Order: sequence, then structure tokens, then C-alpha cells
Amino acid sequence: GVLRPAGMGRASSTWHSGALRGDRIAWLTPELCRERSLQNLQALVRQMMATARAISREAECPFELNGGMSVQLSEYPGDGEGYIRHRDAHTPQAGDKAARVLTLVMYLTHSWDAQRGGGELRIYHDAGGHADLVPIHNRLVAFRGDVVEHEVLPVHTKRMAVTLWASGTMKAPSATLAPADSPAPAPPAETPQRAEGVTPLPVPSTVPPLRLSPSADDGGLIFVSIVSYRDSECPHTLRNLFLNARRPGRVRVGVVHQLRPGEDDHCAAMLAPAAFRAQIRELRLHCDEARGPCWARHLAQALWQGEDFWLQIDSHMRFRPMWDSFLVQQQLHAEGQAPHGKAVLTAYPSDYRLPNKDSGERRPAVIVPERFGEDGMLRQKGRLLACLPERPVPTLMWAAGFSFTRGEAVLEVPYDRFHLDLFFGEEAAMAARFFTHGYDFFSPAEMVVYHLWTRDHRPSRASAPDPQRAARAARARRRVELLLGATEAEGLRREDCEDAGVHLEAHGLGACRTLAEWCARTGVDPVERRVDPAAVARSLEGVSLLPTTGDVLSRLVPRS
Repeated sequence: GVLRPAGMGRASSTWHSGALRGDRIAWLTPELCRERSLQNLQALVRQMMATARAISREAECPFELNGGMSVQLSEYPGDGEGYIRHRDAHTPQAGDKAARVLTLVMYLTHSWDAQRGGGELRIYHDAGGHADLVPIHNRLVAFRGDVVEHEVLPVHTKRMAVTLWASGTMKAPSATLAPADSPAPAPPAETPQRAEGVTPLPVPSTVPPLRLSPSADDGGLIFVSIVSYRDSECPHTLRNLFLNARRPGRVRVGVVHQLRPGEDDHCAAMLAPAAFRAQIRELRLHCDEARGPCWARHLAQALWQGEDFWLQIDSHMRFRPMWDSFLVQQQLHAEGQAPHGKAVLTAYPSDYRLPNKDSGERRPAVIVPERFGEDGMLRQKGRLLACLPERPVPTLMWAAGFSFTRGEAVLEVPYDRFHLDLFFGEEAAMAARFFTHGYDFFSPAEMVVYHLWTRDHRPSRASAPDPQRAARAARARRRVELLLGATEAEGLRREDCEDAGVHLEAHGLGACRTLAEWCARTGVDPVERRVDPAAVARSLEGVSLLPTTGDVLSRLVPRS
């Protein structure tokens, strides 16, 4: 009776997701260990603590164990859940005296069946690859959980373990987070430094800073979610977003790098200003392990630690000055217009060209559905407004490459980890889920970011045929069809139902509004695979758009 579902995050921002972490836990405090049912664990806990001290003392570790220890009893019920790839240490906060620097795990389940039970501890190597450790009885594993990424693979039989985290301080000085209200460093005063052969770009802009309301609130931490596939522009994107923020100290970044070791080191070079590098949380995967943008964004969401706002962008973007305060103010405006008080700012950005020249376009764009492709997935496009509006403008669809909303949306509308290798279909599925959970979409009153629409500078996973990838994508498209009601479950083969529909309820529609209401507003008919232009026009009545013949944006956005 002492076990409770495990959470993620820290302190008051703890949150729960069985899809990301499926164990139940109890913290083994001295008081709890004195209870009759747990007394036999006291000796084990003492032995694990002594082992941690011995490792610190005798293994020439770069840390000192001077911050105490915490011990946890965990049980995986055996229903196929695990624990997503992660590190054990939280990003340091102001006032932290010590952080987790050593992790010990002791496995308790007798007669573990490695073939049927699963649940291996996967340890990822910096140079690529991994090692899987079977959780056999009385096996003790010790590692630097703060720097070594690890994962618990799906567990199919009930499994118990005791985990100890020893806290300490590094013997060498380490970076700390900048105060949340610290101003941006002046770009001219910073001396550009080479990082792994990459030279930081200057921060020019052909447009003025974004317009702010002097009296409006713009407080709160912002979590920026980025996924990068072998993208040499990612380091410049990170640098640009910090240097153009009004208050960069309140920005936290979670980036998922998908790299080929030895070839792509420059794609993860650290070019962000030194004062803010501790605010970047990273996962690094071998590019051969990549499973598409939805899967990677699902991993990036796991790096959220309860920040007030969530911004999702692509890894090749440029920001206008004051973007952080502008988006917070625009979010508050949009929530005031939204029927349910819940809003998402989203748009297809205008372009920039390498190395660092933005288009200069200030007018925002709305997103509209266009047509269904041969794969059965909806295509959409951006349409520029004819002039700058005074407030956020309602838009019909959602863009994965630029989305800003409240942080709790990470919990309410989490990315579907089963959308493996899905590209087209991602945005329609997320749009329907956001809408039925009560969110309305708005375009900010000005263009906030610029996007590199050409892909010539980076490798593509789609460059070589891969039957397994194609099969995963086909299953993901079937899953989108199930979500949008385009395919009735009784019309599927049994294996399709078991595969495409697994855990769909955890990544399904909300109860605030219906799918039929979403279809009526957007003019999208998933069953007949058609878009009603008249319905689109009615929903955007009063919004003045550029004619399509003069709309550069609608020609830039790929819609194949």
C-alpha cells in the first residue's frame, strides 16, 4: 500500500505520464523502513550507502559525496511500460548546494526470466551504441546517472528494485543558471568563440524588435522544445534564440540531437552564450535509432520540468528581438479571445536564407487545410495576412514547427510515441487533439521567427528506401485515420487493430469538444478525404489575406 505512481520533474512541478514512466515507487525514509513490511530492506540500504561512499573514495571520482542520499523502492507492474531515455540529475537551480552524481540500482526479483520479462537497463554510450543489462536478482549496477543517458526497456513481468542516488558537488567549478530576469547580453560585446570548428554567426535582422505592451504581463519560464536530425543549423538556432530574448535567463531548452558520431559533432556544437548554457537540456541519439519527428518530439517533451510556457520549434530558425516577452503577451491576448480560455499560438514562418538573412517579412500568416495526399493524410498551407493586425488572429490548423502555449499542454496533449516515422499527418492529428481538449489556434500579430525551408544543408532520412521505415509510417498513418474517424475499427484486420490502436486512448481526442465540431470549423472531411473551401472561408470571415498569386509563403511551405 505504500507504492504510488512515479512522477517526473522536480518538487512542485512534478507530473505523471505512464507512457513515459510506468513504475510505482516509495521513498525509503528511515520512518518508512521501520514499518514491519519493509524492515528487511534496512540492511540493504545501509550496504548500498556504504558502497556509494567507497566508490567515491576509491575510484578517483570527479565529485565529492557531500549532499546526502535518497533511496527509492520501485515496482514495474509488468504491463509493458518502461522509463524513457533520461539522465537522473535535474538542471541546477539557484541555491542548489548539491546534485545527484552517482546512481546505484539493486534488483530484487527472484528467478528473472530475461527472455519474457524484458525490463533491461539500457546504458547509452557517448560514441554511439548501447549496452543492455538484464535485471537479474542481486545484481548491483553503479553509474554516473547525471551524465550517462539510460532507459528502462518495456517490462512484461512484475519487477522490483531499490535505487539509491548519492548527491554531491563537482571538484571543478561548474556552470549555474542565470537568473530568470537577467537581460540579454549585447551581441557586439561578445567575442565569438569557435566550438568544434563552428564559428558563431552574427545576429543581424532586417526587421525591428517585436512590439510590446508596456503594461502587459510577460512573466514566467519558457521551455523551448527542439528536435534536430543531423542539422548543422541547430547550434546557430540555439545561439540566436538566447541572444534575441528580452529575458534569456527565463528560457529553458530541451533539444534532442540525432547524430552520426564522428561525422555530425558540429551539429551539436555549443554556441549559446556561456552564461546560459546550463539552461540547455540535451538528449543525444545515434541517427540510426531515429524514428521520425513525432517520436523525437515525444522525447523532447520528457525534458520539460514544469515551466510555465512551452514553445516548440524546428532546429533551423531565426528569432526576432524580444520574442519571449512578445509571445507571452500574445498568449494572454489569445486566451482572452478563446471560448474556453485556452489558446495555442501557431503559424508557418516566413523564410531565412543561409547563412543568416531573414526575409524581412513582418506580417503573420494563418494556416488553412488544402487537400489530402495520395497517402490519405491531410496537407495544409500558410497564407499571409494583407496587413499587420492589432491582436492575435484566429487560424484553423496547427504547425509543428512553431507552437507556443501553456506548459500544462505537455501533459494534456502529449505527443503520440507510436507515430513512428510519421511526417504528413502529424499536424492534423495534433490539431484535432488540441481542439477537442478546448484549445483554439491563433497566429501572433507579427511574424516572430523565420524558418529555413530548404533542406539542402542537411542529410535526410528519406534519401534511401527502407522497407521497415515505410511499414512503421504506414502503421502510424492508420493510427491517424483511427483517431480522426476515417477508418472504423471493425473494418480493420485484427493485427491492424492491435498495432495501430494500441494505447490510443492515452493519445486520443479530448472531451471538451467533438471531432465533428473540428471538422465543421476546418472544413476537413477525413472520411471522404476532402476539404470544403466554403467552410474554410466562413471560419476565416473578416481576416484579410493576400491573394494566393502574391503569397510567397504558400509557395515556400512544402505540401507534396
